[in-house]
Amino acid sequence: MCAKNLEDANVALSHDWLLSIGGGERCVALFAELFPDAPLYTSIYRPEVMGDLINFDRVWPSFLDRFPEFLRRKHRMLLPLMPPAFANFSIGDVDLILSSSHCASKALRKPEGAVHVCFCYSPMRYVWDLYETYLEGMKGITRYMFRKFAPGLRKWDKASAEQVDVFIAISDFIAERIKRVYERDSVVIYPPIDCSRFTIDETPQRGEHFLVLSRLVNYKRVDIAVEAFRDLPFKLRVVGAGPQMDELKALAGSNIEFAGFIPEDELVNEYRRARGVIVTAIEDFGLVPLEAAACGTPTIALGMGGYLETVRDGMSGLFFPEQSASSLADAVKRFDTISFDPIKVREAAMPFDIPRFMREIEDVCRKALGGFTT
Repeated sequence: MCAKNLEDANVALSHDWLLSIGGGERCVALFAELFPDAPLYTSIYRPEVMGDLINFDRVWPSFLDRFPEFLRRKHRMLLPLMPPAFANFSIGDVDLILSSSHCASKALRKPEGAVHVCFCYSPMRYVWDLYETYLEGMKGITRYMFRKFAPGLRKWDKASAEQVDVFIAISDFIAERIKRVYERDSVVIYPPIDCSRFTIDETPQRGEHFLVLSRLVNYKRVDIAVEAFRDLPFKLRVVGAGPQMDELKALAGSNIEFAGFIPEDELVNEYRRARGVIVTAIEDFGLVPLEAAACGTPTIALGMGGYLETVRDGMSGLFFPEQSASSLADAVKRFDTISFDPIKVREAAMPFDIPRFMREIEDVCRKALGGFTT
């Protein structure tokens, strides 16, 4: 019989894969902190990358983790095998499943009487909203196989959602997508930032350059920033790596610097030194403007998607309306006429701090055990 008290509940956690440290991995690490005895099930695990973020002893990887290294590094090629990877786990007698999912981890089989709370970053974006975008970046056999398996993955994704009792969406933007794809309501809980780590420098060495911090892949649309700044009298620093690096360098002018990949512990200084941050993609939520804001740095953001919920226009940044270089260029010129107060910029980030996130997650899990569903 399912425990009705959260303190007495046996909990299982799941996350799609543990291959790099990003916003999702930081969220599931906080789940692991909230439920210190809960095992964590995942498809593929690279402990040398995850470091101390998640304890090795509690992670249970799937059979995919035994595949050759070159396949595990190309984990998206294994998408058709993700559903059985999670469905084949035997998780024993648990009262609560808390899945951290943008792909397949919500497929963990739910024991009779248990409840399943899914912290959903998005319905599987590879086969829904960003299907055409991902397809454009594929070639040859990979493109052929992706098109072949996509319809089945869509069907599976909707079916696996039916076993979830409570969906938590990371933004109102994603809540609308969950409603459209899964035909389900959801509770919105914004992902956190660590406001004790991202802080204003008391002796700032702020530069005159603007900052792009992004993976250099097609859907991030870093090309918009590069094209806009090529014709602007401002410097742009692009931090990040990816397959578009050479293409973007060929597009850039002499005022644009490509820094490549930087270690995680250098991010704070990147935010602190920038005059402003540029974000150009349509994001599900978007942590970058919040991390920048916590450091007192405003953001020029595309006025679409999750940024509408994380950037306060006129306080922590401003928006440009169209996903185009000309629209961004106009916003940069407007930004140049505004004086942002770093203290007020930081105030916009404070409601997204970690303690708030932990309280809200715990509250939803407690209510789910009491019978609450979405």
